[in-house]
Amino acid sequence: MTGEDFTAWLAHMELSDAATARLLGISRNTVVKYKAEGTPEHFGWACAALAFGLQQWKRPAG
Repeated sequence: MTGEDFTAWLAHMELSDAATARLLGISRNTVVKYKAEGTPEHFGWACAALAFGLQQWKRPAG
């Protein structure tokens, strides 16, 4: 995920840097870095899941 895409995701989600840091379990400084330099690939997947309202995966009962 490019920095431009990450910044667009933040705007779409209406999240501040601090809220994003809490949501993704990273520091605010890392949020700032990702906006400038892009994210690791797995953050793109996490951001997509959050954008579509998906919850953490849980093993099905049974």
